[in-house]
Amino acid sequence: MTTDSSKPLEAFGGTPEKPIPEDGGPLALAYFEWEWTHPLRAILKTSGWTIDDVISNARTAIEVKIHWKIYKTNLKMAAERRKARAR
Repeated sequence: MTTDSSKPLEAFGGTPEKPIPEDGGPLALAYFEWEWTHPLRAILKTSGWTIDDVISNARTAIEVKIHWKIYKTNLKMAAERRKARAR
């Protein structure tokens, strides 16, 4: 079985005959931000509330606080699982 050494370079746009230019300019990168990077915004978005609803309605504020506590508890549990797996 023979391997073609040019295959990895082809994946990056070059071959041994036509190497990748040293300065090809800026790379085109895709950027995706996970919705829960900003948890409060995500809680409001998924529940359909606005920040004005939270300020003016005590019940909504309590429900947002419950969602926040669930979110933080999930983060804590995930960290504990990662720590346990690392042992």
